[in-house]
Amino acid sequence: MGFRQDINVLRAIAILAVVLYHFKIPFFNAGFIGVDVFFVISGFLMTKIIYEKYINNTFSISGFYLDRAYRIIPALLVLLVFMMFFAWFVLFPLEYKQLAKEIITAISFTSNLLFFKQSGYFDASAEELYLLHTWSLSVEWQFYIIYPILIVLFLRFFHVKFLRYVLLCLFVISLLISVFLTAKYPTASFYLIPTRAWELLAGAMIYFFPINIKLSTKYKIQLLGLMIIILSLIFLNNKLLWPSYWAMLPVLGAYLFLISAHQEGLLSNSKILQFLGNTSYSIYLWHWPIFIWFNMNLWLNSFEFIIFAIVLSILFGWVSTITIEKYFLNIKRRNTSKLKLSVYLILLCSLLLPAVYIYKNNGIESNIRTINTSEKKEFLEYYESLHKKGLSEAYMLKCDFYDNDLERHKVEISKECTNSELMLKDSIFVWGDSHAQALSYGIRNEIKDRKLLFDFYQVATSGCPASLSVNPRSGKIDNNCKLSNEFALKEIERIKPTIVIIAQANYHEEVNWEEIAVVLKEKGVKEVIVFGPVPQYKPSLPSVYVRKAWELNTEYIKIGLDAKILDTNNLMNEKYRTSNFLHYISPINYLCNNEGCKVVLNKENRDLMLVDYGHLSPKGSLIIGDFLFDELYKRNIFK
Repeated sequence: MGFRQDINVLRAIAILAVVLYHFKIPFFNAGFIGVDVFFVISGFLMTKIIYEKYINNTFSISGFYLDRAYRIIPALLVLLVFMMFFAWFVLFPLEYKQLAKEIITAISFTSNLLFFKQSGYFDASAEELYLLHTWSLSVEWQFYIIYPILIVLFLRFFHVKFLRYVLLCLFVISLLISVFLTAKYPTASFYLIPTRAWELLAGAMIYFFPINIKLSTKYKIQLLGLMIIILSLIFLNNKLLWPSYWAMLPVLGAYLFLISAHQEGLLSNSKILQFLGNTSYSIYLWHWPIFIWFNMNLWLNSFEFIIFAIVLSILFGWVSTITIEKYFLNIKRRNTSKLKLSVYLILLCSLLLPAVYIYKNNGIESNIRTINTSEKKEFLEYYESLHKKGLSEAYMLKCDFYDNDLERHKVEISKECTNSELMLKDSIFVWGDSHAQALSYGIRNEIKDRKLLFDFYQVATSGCPASLSVNPRSGKIDNNCKLSNEFALKEIERIKPTIVIIAQANYHEEVNWEEIAVVLKEKGVKEVIVFGPVPQYKPSLPSVYVRKAWELNTEYIKIGLDAKILDTNNLMNEKYRTSNFLHYISPINYLCNNEGCKVVLNKENRDLMLVDYGHLSPKGSLIIGDFLFDELYKRNIFK
């Protein structure tokens, strides 16, 4: 079979899903499934190419790698060169250093390993990573390295029927690994090849286990696959386990769409879909850096700018396709000699060396870059350093069941977290996630400054809001969060603290707080305090302040403020205003007015309330701690 128009249609659907999801277009809640669809397409095409060339005695592993290099690397290299050049003028040293690290891993196709250690795909911090999207290219390339060797080895010593069932077994094993490990190691499972290989192997199943479909039913099968993908886009979301069993839905949709092999009809004949399918790879490459740049400059608050950014992504993708991709495709058709491979290696090294230099020199701190001469550079470096290395004591990270990389977990925390030498009659127990950690510094200082006879306890684990069952932020039963919350409840029952203060980042409205309060009071707690979310900013407050509010030098900032957090607070105020089971205390009510929210504590020193998008700085925690205790006194919590 020659060129398959239906594959181009599926590519178009996948790229539309990804782009519209990233630009936060309604009804594309799960547009990230476009990557899963791309994996199925890739697995099918690579299997077809390898097997058919092998049986025709025209396959070589080095030739396969070179073909993949011609397809993937040129457009990627152009993007990376552009990014490095553009960033010279607009990124501060720490940002430039981070970009250089991303470029190094993108070139070496190991960026999935970098991001697995650095940021979850759905985390707020992910929207500051210019090359986050290259993780999927790394997964595919790693698969390409292993896959042809596996197929050639089995075909050389066994019949093709044996190979088919080996691949089927690997598909099942990878799927089971994905299902079992995603709950325990969600970030690693999202990024790494053992839990993603089954999606690529689903494409192999299409080729090695073909189904004869009558011409009259091809369209129906294709339409069924399309409907499954569309329903997945609408009804799935980033709070589900991924890529666990939920990912089977878009993979099944792609499987049905491809196995129907339907080449006629409105979809296949659509010039728009064929155009998007042909340009999908380059659109994928360019859309995310464009999103990040628009987001960093807070231009995506306007629908017009969102549309402009999407159009710009398609335009850049089209230019890349008709110039870079087309040029190297023509070279490949004319010549696939080793000489061309050496040219690729030279090009890679020519970009790798300056990227390594930039990284080793901390993002080029020299004044040769004019952006380095301002106070803004030192300001950002201070908050970056504080965020990475200066919060261990303030946040009491010894009471966190995760270590710093948020993947390896601890089976226990420091005994100091829930034990006291004084054994005072009264105590305060802080429970929650990293936002509870940030709040605890202010609480501990208020206990000391107000000379209160209260012991202090804390169980707060990063990414793990207080819960009786699932993680309300992710909708998942996260094994490590389960361990943290079970330990907190056990210790609360043992200690019977006077006051339990619960704090978390977001999704307060999805928690039955009165149910939690009733359970805590049954365990001997006298007062339950649900502390609302602090104001949150996108992409992060230090970045927003430097780029958009530096010259204003104001205490209150509305630019970049996350409106969803304000909506959450309004819902919580209304729902728990007269609760008989708990006290809802809102820092947003205290900090925010019509001008925005107070996030600058000292205009002369430019001290910020937050160290990033929403975690309190130590100085911010002191301010909020003072407010919290004033509220506790007003409500007669302290008798």
